[in-house]
Amino acid sequence: MQSNIYVALSAQLALQRRLDTVANNVANASTAGYRAEEMSFEELLSEKGKEPVSFVSKGDSHLSLKMGDLEQTGRPLDVGADERGVAR
Repeated sequence: MQSNIYVALSAQLALQRRLDTVANNVANASTAGYRAEEMSFEELLSEKGKEPVSFVSKGDSHLSLKMGDLEQTGRPLDVGADERGVAR
């Protein structure tokens, strides 16, 4: 069995998932209140053969905790909170 094909396939699947996430974040970049989605990957090690083979996981997605930009609108009822939770 050729493990290098499976390693390449796992990498391509991870890259496709990351590309989909980035495309979604770019498409929603101007949406008010949108929280970006981030990906995290981990290495998976298979020790079934003669030598260990390293694969990449499909990835886990989670919402970004980063603060977005606040814009001054000049309207009296528009409120935004900074990273400390203080209304501005």
